[in-house]
Amino acid sequence: MSANCAQFSEELVESYSLGRLAGEECARFEEHLLVCPVCQGRLSESDAYVSAAKAAAVSYARKPSARAAASGRTGFFRPPPNC
Repeated sequence: MSANCAQFSEELVESYSLGRLAGEECARFEEHLLVCPVCQGRLSESDAYVSAAKAAAVSYARKPSARAAASGRTGFFRPPPNC
């Protein structure tokens, strides 16, 4: 990693991957990305991690929780048996 790369922390790279980096800091990082293969690799790794985390969250959200499954509930509303 070059001295120029040291100014961009892992948190900053992750913020960029998440679309949370704005303004002058975002512009400086994007300019640096154009010429730095090391930071391009860092960003690629961060993007892959963020994508995997989002996919896992979506997958988890689609599955009924273990607690609900153990209790026989699926998480969907069921009217009481007397209705």
